[in-house]
Amino acid sequence: MKYIRNALIYAGLDDTNIIDTLFLSPLLFPAKPYHKLLKDDKLQTEDTNNPLNDSIKAKDLFFDEIVAFQQADAGLRQIYYQLLRDQKEFFSFFHFLGYHEDNINLEKVIREKFHSQICENSDLAKIIVDYPIELSYCLALINTDNRYSITPPWVLKSYPAVERIMFLLRSSPCLTLCDDLPRLSGIEARLSMIACISSCL
Repeated sequence: MKYIRNALIYAGLDDTNIIDTLFLSPLLFPAKPYHKLLKDDKLQTEDTNNPLNDSIKAKDLFFDEIVAFQQADAGLRQIYYQLLRDQKEFFSFFHFLGYHEDNINLEKVIREKFHSQICENSDLAKIIVDYPIELSYCLALINTDNRYSITPPWVLKSYPAVERIMFLLRSSPCLTLCDDLPRLSGIEARLSMIACISSCL
């Protein structure tokens, strides 16, 4: 989209009405990390591009993304909207749908939605403010509950903080809990250690 955005604006399209399906796909189809426009027409046409076919596929993908968002549970829709409504990559999508939600305690809603799936001691408030897009992609992947789903390489390149945010949410040792271990003994210490590790994996 970045290569044709200026041409679209020059043609009279409002920048706020331009929607790029690329950014939406990892959010709405996290279990299909390589969800993209198929190039099956290339099998018959060698190296010749077919802009018409690409446009039709982009339209179909866009409608699939609308359905995926509408079928997501209300809590997840709220989280995505609150995190992404002011981001240029996603604003137009919510505007097109006419979707809006009142302000909520976003950290609380995320912790309730992803209870036992993210570390209780992660600095979620800071992540929400500093990395809303990266957090959204991480939560989408976590929500699949599929250990074999991965983040698309282009997301990691465009938003390199995704890996760090995922580490903080899922793989970082819970030092607050672990600090209690020296004061415990025997089975209590072992159970606390298991609780600490489990909340981070």
